[in-house]
Amino acid sequence: MTIGYHPLDKNIREIRVLDLQQSPEKTSLLRCRIRHIPLGTAAYTALSYVWGDQTNNRVELEVEYETRDSSTGITKLETYPTTVGENLASALFNLRQKDAVLTLWIDAVCINQDDHLEKKHQLLLMAMIYLEASAVIAWLGEPTENMEIARHTFLEWPAKFIKTFVGIRELCASTYWTRVWTLQEFFL
Repeated sequence: MTIGYHPLDKNIREIRVLDLQQSPEKTSLLRCRIRHIPLGTAAYTALSYVWGDQTNNRVELEVEYETRDSSTGITKLETYPTTVGENLASALFNLRQKDAVLTLWIDAVCINQDDHLEKKHQLLLMAMIYLEASAVIAWLGEPTENMEIARHTFLEWPAKFIKTFVGIRELCASTYWTRVWTLQEFFL
């Protein structure tokens, strides 16, 4: 089933954010809530990643879509079982907190990919979406042992040079760097 997206209000530069629900178990079903916010009014983390293969190895995601009736102020939740690509699911499983909700902006889910006008409008806001984010996470994929060593080396120099070099080579060889948007997202 696909998500029943509600239109965004372009007049207030509205975007969708995804509240990734906490779970004490890393492999339990991914659950999230999507809600609308005017850009710049709430804290969120933008996720930059490679979509990868969108046809095979899809992973279940349960989405609660929050809507608010502007005349009554009543909040309504609609639930949609859907799936996401394997690389996005991997990021969500690894980023999910045990005891706290994590608010994210993720292009594949927060933009209605079936609505070409919405995609066009949201792409125009992309720079602002990344600039307004409290943080940006670049998901390079499941970390290998050498990638972890390289990451720690950047933070705690020096480390073992050979393993660090192999890890840096693996980081640079990630398909993440082949995306056109990667450089724009990285430098914003």
